[in-house]
Amino acid sequence: MESARAITNYEPSSGDKLRLQRGMVVSGIQRVSNHWWFGVTVRTAEAVSKVSSNEVKGLFPASCVRLMDKEIVAVGTFAFEPPSTSRTQLGFAAGESLILLSKVRGYQWWYAINEAGQLGRVPESHFRVVMNVDEYERAAAAAAAAAAA
Repeated sequence: MESARAITNYEPSSGDKLRLQRGMVVSGIQRVSNHWWFGVTVRTAEAVSKVSSNEVKGLFPASCVRLMDKEIVAVGTFAFEPPSTSRTQLGFAAGESLILLSKVRGYQWWYAINEAGQLGRVPESHFRVVMNVDEYERAAAAAAAAAAA
């Protein structure tokens, strides 16, 4: 079963739709149409494989999520410590991995998730894109196979 992460917020207009918050994980994806998918919300990435009866199910716009195997991975090139007054900016260390969700419109900032699972905005000038998760897993498997040979 596929899993995806919300890249934007979505507030449903009816009860059969699933409310999404940026960074939320949705598991058990069923593609109802090109524009609408069905899934189950999950609290954390570790819980993707677990679907319990108290989790919320419903339809949501496919454009509001990115499949997790297509996520964009970045690495901090410089440490970033946001001002203590900021509630929306996300701090990270040089060398820390980030999952990029979406670019902030009109700015050189991205919404991202750090290694601690926190969500916030990060400056584009402080990280470099490594690859998407699919490419990362293929490269890791190739490196492991080469090491075993």
